[in-house]
Amino acid sequence: MKRYHPYLLVFLACGGAIAIFLLLPQPFLWTLLLWTVVGIMAALLVRTGWITVTLVNAVAVVLVLAVYEGYLWLRVVQGDPTRFDGSYTTDYFVGDDLLGYGPAKSQAAVAEKYHGDELIYRVTYTIGADGLRVAPPADQAESGCVPFSAGL
Repeated sequence: MKRYHPYLLVFLACGGAIAIFLLLPQPFLWTLLLWTVVGIMAALLVRTGWITVTLVNAVAVVLVLAVYEGYLWLRVVQGDPTRFDGSYTTDYFVGDDLLGYGPAKSQAAVAEKYHGDELIYRVTYTIGADGLRVAPPADQAESGCVPFSAGL
């Protein structure tokens, strides 16, 4: 029985990977799965101990990457369950000649983020007449300080 050379297998897999990137959606997932199969077949064809061990370890890494890529693809398919709400989403940004866009001057906008119906956060952005954020006043309470030296 004639044994097939592993280099031929790798050459064919390279062609398959190129075809996958040109033709299929989620090409990284399918390419990683292709290389997992190629690695398993190469490990079965090669009978040298250290090469087989190296191939098995490489296949394990590629398979983990394929599983993670599949997980990320499923997350995209399921969609993001969070949503934004409040006046921040409607009239907060206006055109700006220098920056392209920026916050409208002299306004206060509320931004809320929800996961389903659960409120994650609610924040108010206050913009002054100069177009810059207005920070809340600092606490004027007395507090101790610790001097530090640069230590030459």
